[in-house]
Amino acid sequence: MGLSNLCPQQALNEIMRRMKQDGKEISVYVGSKKDAEDVLRGYISSKEATKKGRFRNTTDQVLPSGKKSSNSSDWLPGGKKAYQKQGTYHYDKADINAKTGDHALIGDHIQIHTYEGKIIRIFYGLN
Repeated sequence: MGLSNLCPQQALNEIMRRMKQDGKEISVYVGSKKDAEDVLRGYISSKEATKKGRFRNTTDQVLPSGKKSSNSSDWLPGGKKAYQKQGTYHYDKADINAKTGDHALIGDHIQIHTYEGKIIRIFYGLN
């Protein structure tokens, strides 16, 4: 797909198309943070995405005191299966210190962990 920016509706259509295909990761590129948030809202409110439940924002979520996860990306809101990332999304900032091949090198993005186990990244503001 390259780094060409899509309008929010095109990006959402691309995500929905690729959700039906094999592969774990989906990346799309839009022009601004507002556009990325439009795509996020479109996806997490769609009938297809919410079949197994609602999505929750885990950006900067603080873990409860004294509890640790074996995976620093997992969240502990309480309850059985709370350690899973499915059904969550968060904002990630670009990190010039990230390891080679890490998606944080590409730029700021919203990352969605779908109930199907796919990871959607909506990159914004790259141009």
